[in-house]
Amino acid sequence: MTMDRLTSCLGGTIMTKVDVKRNLLEHSEVKVRLLGEYLKRYLNIISNDGYTEKITKVKLELR
Repeated sequence: MTMDRLTSCLGGTIMTKVDVKRNLLEHSEVKVRLLGEYLKRYLNIISNDGYTEKITKVKLELR
């Protein structure tokens, strides 16, 4: 097997590096959307709890 081919543990499917990168990118996009939905709901709940006085949102950037 050459280095440009990777074998998946599920069903012995052979995936190229491009396939793996695309799958990781799609997975990352889903994680970001899920985190956004979670934060939207969580911030809505704690902003109306009667105890929280201040919420600080911080923008994170990857370099």
